[in-house]
Amino acid sequence: MRKIRPLLNITSFSTILVICGVLCIAIFSIDIMLPRGVAIGVPYVIVVLISIRLKNSKAIYIITIICTLLTLLGYYYSPNEGKLWKVLINRFLAILVIWSSAFLSVKIDDAQKEIKVLEGLLPICATCKKIKDEQGNWSQIEHYVNDHSEVQFSHGMCPSCLHELYPDQKDQSKQITS
Repeated sequence: MRKIRPLLNITSFSTILVICGVLCIAIFSIDIMLPRGVAIGVPYVIVVLISIRLKNSKAIYIITIICTLLTLLGYYYSPNEGKLWKVLINRFLAILVIWSSAFLSVKIDDAQKEIKVLEGLLPICATCKKIKDEQGNWSQIEHYVNDHSEVQFSHGMCPSCLHELYPDQKDQSKQITS
């Protein structure tokens, strides 16, 4: 699985907030210069998507609320042009897109927090199947996977191993599985 590198490698909480604030001011400034019928509220989605880097659901929702309020304020302060029904539909759609982006972003972030992925080359002994960890120690594959993921193992025996190790149990295994 290839890692996707972010376009912007911004990690500072305050830097992200400043970028979101500057973008909000720029979008709002453009919004109040354009007629009401123009769907300028949609670019606030960019602000919401940048706020994902905050890795904080509450912060994302607060920024989404701010973007929604700015979209509504843009309606009141924009030049009064365009048909009212078009203006209202455009603003409603902009707010819908803003909130959809925020909701999906938070859901994706929550899902990523739950996922642990093993990736890369994993040195494994060709005979005993032990795994060599980062410190050079060899451990059973179950221990390694258990330590590096959320996987829990339960042990059983496949039919061919059961037959090889316990040839007398062949008939009983059919009874148990039947």
